[in-house]
Amino acid sequence: MDLDEKCALVSKRETAVRNVSKELVKANEIIRKFMDQNKAEHQKAKQAARIAEEQERILTDKDKELDGVREELRKAAEDSTGARRGAEEAEAKLRRSEEDRSALENKLRTSETVIDWLNRQLTHAQRRDPGLRLAAPPEGIATFSSTIGGAGATSTPLERRAEASGRSAHLPEESIRLKDKEK
Repeated sequence: MDLDEKCALVSKRETAVRNVSKELVKANEIIRKFMDQNKAEHQKAKQAARIAEEQERILTDKDKELDGVREELRKAAEDSTGARRGAEEAEAKLRRSEEDRSALENKLRTSETVIDWLNRQLTHAQRRDPGLRLAAPPEGIATFSSTIGGAGATSTPLERRAEASGRSAHLPEESIRLKDKEK
């Protein structure tokens, strides 16, 4: 081998080394790009994991909040039902009270009518027979004279009522005679 051949071989090998060096630089650049992409993908994956964890935490919080709202809604519905039931019971009680009051008013009107009729009958009987005396009322029953301090103890019930209302209880003699004739 001679020198020319060796120079050609060296030149060939230098060219090959340069070509391999260029290829190596290209390969290193490709590797660096892949590493950068890998790093970026790794950062994206980390970010996605953080976002997923945050979303999971938010979903958990929202689920808890939703459960709380559902519980409040259930309680409000129960309270509403209880209030509605209470209102219905109060209305029923009011209706019963009104019915009782109406029945008592009717009874009172009937009693007043009976008392008025009895007073008229008593007054009429006392006018026909001025010497008519009544027995004392049963024990425990208040009399008109005892309720107002004895005033009007000698008057008739009709006279006492007329006196209380400010009217005269004495009928003209002529109207008394007419009524006696009718009976």
